[in-house]
Amino acid sequence: MSGRSERASGPMRGPAPGLWPGLVLIALALALGIAARLSGHLPGDVEALQAFGRARGSAGLHAPGLWLVVTGLGDWPARVAVALAAAALLVRRHRRRAALVMLLTLLVQTLANSALKWAFGRPRPDLFAHLDHVSDLSYPSGHAAQTACVWLLAALLVDRRLAWAGVPLVVAVGVSRVALGVHWPSDVLGGWLVGAGWALIGWHMAMRPGMGVGRWN
Repeated sequence: MSGRSERASGPMRGPAPGLWPGLVLIALALALGIAARLSGHLPGDVEALQAFGRARGSAGLHAPGLWLVVTGLGDWPARVAVALAAAALLVRRHRRRAALVMLLTLLVQTLANSALKWAFGRPRPDLFAHLDHVSDLSYPSGHAAQTACVWLLAALLVDRRLAWAGVPLVVAVGVSRVALGVHWPSDVLGGWLVGAGWALIGWHMAMRPGMGVGRWN
């Protein structure tokens, strides 16, 4: 019974099949970005933003309020804190390579996301006033991508029970970007795909046999 419980709650072990699923998710994000760039808007983009705009107007919500608090959970200090905490736990468990991969994956994903924004060049929504300060391009959402990456990878490497907190938080942060008027829904979806893809690649690299396990773990 105890062995079954440990397998259910502990980190994923054994062969890590994350490489190809991760690449597929990133490919889907690239395809979505190309479609969004070519068509301007994807189905549901305008309707979702208009719905949030109407809700804001009918409720008389002229301040960002709760949505800014939620989106703050996906700001870079929060993401870095989660990554550092996960890495510290991995080091305590004598899994230094996994700790290094945890930090490097978030760094690489952040840089890659900036490159994708530049490559796609998708403008931010302009249907109503932005309720959060933004200065870069729109696709894919950095908040969505990086929160998905850090929480999924932490769950895979540290403890799968982290997903119980991570999944609702990732969804809430993504929705907040649309509610604040700074992203199209497809930006958020693309961010989730990219972030999850990088997390799976990081998991693969951390768990892959024959990469200096004796030296690092």
